[in-house]
Formats: sequence, structure tokens, C-alpha cells
Amino acid sequence: MPRLTATYELTLSRRVRIQRASADAFSYRATVDAFDVVLTLIPDDAPVATPAAGLPIRYVQRINIAASREEIDGPPAIATTGTGEHDFAPRVQWIAQRSGAYRAISLAVANRFIQFSKYVLRTPHLLGFRDSDFDDPAWSDAAGAAIESGVVNFAFEIIRPTGPHLLGERELSVAHDTAIAATLALDREVTTPQEFLSDAQSSTLNGNVRRAVLELAIACEVAIKHTFFARGTPAAAAAEYLAENRPIKVIDLIDQPALEAFAESFKVANAADEEKVDYLFRARNKVAHRGTAVFRDRRGNPQTVDRAMLESWMQSVIVLFQWLETKTGRPT
Repeated sequence: MPRLTATYELTLSRRVRIQRASADAFSYRATVDAFDVVLTLIPDDAPVATPAAGLPIRYVQRINIAASREEIDGPPAIATTGTGEHDFAPRVQWIAQRSGAYRAISLAVANRFIQFSKYVLRTPHLLGFRDSDFDDPAWSDAAGAAIESGVVNFAFEIIRPTGPHLLGERELSVAHDTAIAATLALDREVTTPQEFLSDAQSSTLNGNVRRAVLELAIACEVAIKHTFFARGTPAAAAAEYLAENRPIKVIDLIDQPALEAFAESFKVANAADEEKVDYLFRARNKVAHRGTAVFRDRRGNPQTVDRAMLESWMQSVIVLFQWLETKTGRPT
């Protein structure tokens, strides 16, 4: 049976950081339904940073997706009219009958990569693709020869804004290969903390400080409570025991209850990060009750939340997430 491939060239709404050897293929393969899909990253030529020890860091904003499957028959020949002009009508109809399936599977795989980049690599402001982004593929046969479709599309691109600083973003590396392959092949549920952390990144980039504080605090609170109030776990038993003796704040759970459950207190093991998480909740309370992103630190000094403070808090929240994952063995 003839093999047909549709290749889509796509532009990400925000650049993804990668840290890989230049000789790497930058391609990921997945089998989804009856399709073989290859997602290829197209990195910028020049690195943005070269760490003293390690591979250079580059950006990727363009990707290709090639979806292939076996067809019962090949495309019809291009006919010639009596006036000598090409008649693409049969070819256009043949392509149209199949293009929807290729578009749907490519859209699904592309957005799974977006999901991985957004929630695992923590690339903020990364928007999902739409059906209309897959209107104009390049068609080819099993040998890679181009198949002229006769379809003409007109489109324009909207360049979405990007922010100047990192907000906990990771570089895609060879260590992510297995996870990316699994993500492309299957739908995976995004956790509530991941979703709110991503929202907080976007709000920070948009300059909405109060919203970013609320979203980051929600991400943190849900992650902590899910750890300490999930039934049948040592953490839940510890939290329940302490709750009977005194009211517990969310920030309290990562101290003595954590020590009871995991033989380690986050407050003790990560004192600087615990202080920033505490300040996040203090700021959240002020935003929720007074509508202002101003709080007092542990020395009684008034502080106004700004972009730099949010960046620092976000890093500490990520440290907390990683600590919770290590202790429970579950994704945050």
C-alpha cells in the first residue's frame, strides 16, 4: 500500500530552551493510532549561553511534525484539460478526504509537546496550537518525493510577546527524551499545581503581580495539601495527629508534620526557600483581603512584591515541589 506523509512547519508562541549536543537529531518518534509521527525541533544556530561546564544552551521556536500512514490507494494523476491546463480537482478531492485525519493527529501530538514544554520544562506563555495552524502541509510519498496537492491556503502569523527573564524554565536535554516520547504517544493529565504554576508564570510576564501571587500561592497550597491530606499516607496521619492538637497553617505542614511523615522538615532542610514560601503566603493573604501586594517580612519590614521577588519565589516553590515529589514518589 502506498505511504503518505504530511509535514507541518510550526512556530511556537515562545522559545523553548534546549541544552543538547549539536550532533543530536532533535527528533522524537511516536506511534499514535495508525500514524507514525516524527516531531523535529529546529534550534537557532547561535547559542544564547555556554556554561563553563556543560553543553551550550540554545533556543527553539520552530518545529516540524511529519505524520505518515499507509493508504489504500495513491493520489490520482493530475489531468490535463482540453486547453492544456492542469486539472487538480481529482487530486484536491483525494487530499481533502484524508487531510482531516492527518491534521487531527498532528495537532494532538504538537499540543502534547506544548504540554510537556509548558508543565515539565516550565516554559511560560506557551500557547497551544489550533486546528487552523495545520491547513497547509507539504505532502510526500514513501520515497520522500513531493506530492503536489493543488490546494492553496492563505494565512498570516501573529507574533506573541515574550518576556525578558527566566521564571523557573528548564532546558530540554537528552534526559527528557524518554518522557517526551511517552508524552507524544499518550494523553497525560496536567496536575492542578502544574496548571496554576504555569498561570503564575504568564501573569508575571504580563505584569499582573497580584494575580501572579494568588496563582503561585494556589499552586503551592494545593501541592502541600495533596501531600499531607491524601488518605492512607504517613503524611496524612502526621497532619491529622497535629491537627487534633492545634490549628495548622499550610506553611506549618512542611515543618513538624513533614518531620513526622518523612523524617525531614522542609523548613530545616531548605530554610531560605521555606522563608520565601512563607512570604508568598503572607503576600497572598494581603492580596486576597486588601487587594494590595504588600506584606511584612519576618523582621517586620514592609515589602512590596515585584517581578524580581516573584522570580525568586517561583524558584523556591519549584524546590518545594521537587522535595515533595522526592518524599512521596508522586508528581506534584
